Amino acid sequence: MRRKALFLLPLLLLACNREPAANEAAIAVNVAYDTSFKKGCFVVRARDGLGKEALARVNAADRSDSSKPVTVAVYRKADWGRDVEINVTAFELKDCTATAAGMPLATPVDSSTKSFAFKDAGKQSWDVALITPDADGDGYVAMRDGGGGTDCDDSRADTYPGAKELCDGVVNNCGGQVDEGLPKTKYYRDEDGDGYGDQSQMKELCSAPAGYVAETGGVFDCNDKAKDIHPGATEICNEIDDNCNGVKDEGLDQEWFRDADGDGFGDATAWLVNCAKPAGYVAKRSEGSGFDCNDSDAAINPLATEKCNGVDDNCTGGIDETFPDKDKSCTNDVCVGKLVCNANQDGLMCNALAPVTYHRDADDDGSGSSNSADALKVCPPNGKPAGYVTSSDDCDDKDPHNFPGNPEICDDRDNNCSAGTNEEARPSGICGDKGWGQVADAVLAAGTTWNTVATAPSGYPVWIAGAGGAMAVRETASSQFVSWNGKCGSFDWRAAWVRPDGAIFLAGAGGNIAVFKLGDSACASLSTAAATGGTTSNHPLTGIIGFMSGGNTLVYVVNDDGQVYEWRVGQALTAKLDVSGRKYQDIHGFDMTHVLVAGYTGNSSNPTPALFSTDVTQTTPGTTLHSFASALPNSNKVLFNKVWAWDATHAYAVGTQGAIVRWDGVSTWTPVNPGGLNLEFSSVWAMDDASVYLTDTSGVIRWLSPSGWNTRYNSGGELRDLVVVPRTDGSNIWDYWAVGPNNRVIHFPE
Repeated sequence: MRRKALFLLPLLLLACNREPAANEAAIAVNVAYDTSFKKGCFVVRARDGLGKEALARVNAADRSDSSKPVTVAVYRKADWGRDVEINVTAFELKDCTATAAGMPLATPVDSSTKSFAFKDAGKQSWDVALITPDADGDGYVAMRDGGGGTDCDDSRADTYPGAKELCDGVVNNCGGQVDEGLPKTKYYRDEDGDGYGDQSQMKELCSAPAGYVAETGGVFDCNDKAKDIHPGATEICNEIDDNCNGVKDEGLDQEWFRDADGDGFGDATAWLVNCAKPAGYVAKRSEGSGFDCNDSDAAINPLATEKCNGVDDNCTGGIDETFPDKDKSCTNDVCVGKLVCNANQDGLMCNALAPVTYHRDADDDGSGSSNSADALKVCPPNGKPAGYVTSSDDCDDKDPHNFPGNPEICDDRDNNCSAGTNEEARPSGICGDKGWGQVADAVLAAGTTWNTVATAPSGYPVWIAGAGGAMAVRETASSQFVSWNGKCGSFDWRAAWVRPDGAIFLAGAGGNIAVFKLGDSACASLSTAAATGGTTSNHPLTGIIGFMSGGNTLVYVVNDDGQVYEWRVGQALTAKLDVSGRKYQDIHGFDMTHVLVAGYTGNSSNPTPALFSTDVTQTTPGTTLHSFASALPNSNKVLFNKVWAWDATHAYAVGTQGAIVRWDGVSTWTPVNPGGLNLEFSSVWAMDDASVYLTDTSGVIRWLSPSGWNTRYNSGGELRDLVVVPRTDGSNIWDYWAVGPNNRVIHFPE
């Protein structure tokens, strides 16, 4: 490196020192700069306080190594003052040749100034750094804030002051506009690269910038972010204006029909026009009419198989047309219906429900008759007929006391339908191995004629009475009879009634009436011959009934001379009724307002039956003579012996010639003779129509059930009276008692 030297004139010495002579003092100026600065120059100028100066110039192009600083030595000249100011300036390349004044015509790009004093001989040093960047090497330094060169773009060698303007989008000469003076064209942004620009993004340049295109046939891109959308593009079905003509999907539309049920066939009434198939829509099909006839059911369409279901499955306009016999008449046993669709909807079936077989429940016990002749087939929806049930397991459908499941009691009946009638023979032992039998108690004297038997409502005590004042009582079911013969005289006792407290009331020969209570020492007796208020009579008394009313005992007796007497116990006997010509055989009643009297008129060999009712609560009661619904046996030549009522509207009466009649509760009796027996019935007891028991003069105890005659016991001789009493002690035992001549006392269970 060449070193520039400035020779300075000698300066005056300070007062205390000798001033150094010329060349005895020097200042080394070391100028550092940018290594890219290779085409400019440096000027170092020294000036003393008297205005004298000297300068040195260094061309950057002359330096072989720009990384090293430029060093200039400033020596004091002999005529210079003691102080000196040094300025270092870098200039651009434009013209670094010296002028008349010694300074370049180029533009200064950086400068630095510093003052020094030559006080002593020797060397001083000044390191100074100048900013001189010329990155593009065009000789022009980059501009910067507060100074710098004139290069407006130090990254381009073709851009500097005075450069030729190029069509490159740059102000090459750093002094005007971009591409000034060059012909310009309008270019449009082509972001998607499809060759068509966005009219809203235009640049007017001398050449097309990157991403821009010139106008193409006067048309522009309508979507510069999609390469496939531009003028002239092929229109496709996408709800987009692909060819930028302002219309979407032109020429591509077709009709689509709503397919709500997803079966592939659309609803002809619900359609829209679109180029693409909308969700839930289909085109018209070729099958059938091409449309669905029910778009809410996927199983219904022109390709469906027609089912038997009352629906047009295949959309032909017909319903179940492949089943021509549908709705024709059909039968299921006795029930009539019509052919309808089966459950699988692939055929026909008869809709007539199978008939329900009901069985007659004549006795209203909930179990039906096992007799097929009593069955009745009923077609639904008709319900159960009155008097019928679905079961058919009743062993006797005319007896409400016998049916399956009914608790077995000791009543000589098959209550639970277990195929047996003798309780004593059953494993249950309900009767304690007892059955029908002759009572053999020791006090019952042989040869006694027993005419009547009566019990308290509870079943015990039971009294029997008969000829010659015979009387006996069994107080409990476990005791034996006790004889009270002659206690109430030696009369022939014909009828008896037992008060709830066990006292026996007797009626018999000579118009005598008596009462005896257990524990009493004597028997109280009256005679109809002593009756007051009416006709007296000593005719034998044939029937008796008693009632409890307001704590009083009222007893009513009848005789064979047409009289009815009332005995209010504790008072005199009173004649209540007197109808001449009637021969009364018995009296009975459910209550005092419904009293029945049985007998005949005429004579016993040619009788006319007589039954009438009365209300004995009346002071002077009237009578209602009853009639018969049909003829009685033997041309109505019947003598009624006994009558028995179990409520206010039901009663039975029996007599000679096999006569049995049933009361309708008003004034008519209907003959009942299921077996046609020509017997003289001597007594009757009934609790309901299924529980009618009779005795006859042949000695047979019969049960007249609705099913017919049932012989319960044959005593071998005449029986005159009968009573049946269900015990009230909870033992579920019915006591059957019958008596007759020759000490005949029959009991069940015995």
